[in-house]
Amino acid sequence: MQKMSFFARVRTMDLESASELLQEKAKIRDDEIVQIQAAYDTEIQLLQSKLSTCKEEDRAYYEEQIANLEQDKQKKITEQRDLYDEYLRIIEEYNPKLLEGISDLNGQILTGEEERNAEYLQKVQERYAGLEQITESGCYTLYNMEKGTNEDIVVNYDQATGKIVGLYNEASGTLVGYSQEIQAATMEMALSGSLLRCWEHP
Repeated sequence: MQKMSFFARVRTMDLESASELLQEKAKIRDDEIVQIQAAYDTEIQLLQSKLSTCKEEDRAYYEEQIANLEQDKQKKITEQRDLYDEYLRIIEEYNPKLLEGISDLNGQILTGEEERNAEYLQKVQERYAGLEQITESGCYTLYNMEKGTNEDIVVNYDQATGKIVGLYNEASGTLVGYSQEIQAATMEMALSGSLLRCWEHP
C-alpha cells in the first residue's frame, strides 16, 4: 500500500487495521536495514583487512573509504527509518488516538504494561544528559541531571528504529524497557563480559 492510499484510509482506521499496516511497514524497514548493513559491512570489513596490512602512505586512503562507506550506510538506514516514521506522522496528524495503543517501534498493539513501560522509559531517559546522542548499545557513564552525579548506564539501542529501547542502572537496580523481552535482553547485556567497562560519553 502506497502512502497516498494509507493517507486516504487513516481517518477511518481502527486500532487493529492500523496496527496491521504499521507492522507490515516495520517489517519492510527491518528487512531493508538488515540488507543494507550486510552489504556495507562486507565492503567495510574488506577495507579494514587491507588497512591493517597496508603501507603507511596508503592508510589515509583506506580510512577515507571506510568513513565514506559508514556515512553512506547510515544515510540509507536513516532513509528507511524515515519512511516508517512518515506513516506514524500521518496517523498522528489525522487519527492521533490510534497511536495511544500502538507501539511506535513496530506497530504492534500495546498491552497496558507496555504502555506504562514506554512512559517510564521516557521519564528515565530525561534524567541523563547526552543520552539522546547515543547510537550504539553499550555501557556509558552519563550525568544524572536530577542527582547531579555520574552513573554507569547500560543502554539498549535498537538499530532498526534508531531508538533507545532499554536502560539498566546497576547502582540503583533500575531496569526499564518497552517489554519484558527487551528488559531481559538489556539485563543480559549488563551481565555480558563485553560490557564490564563503561565509556565516558562526550
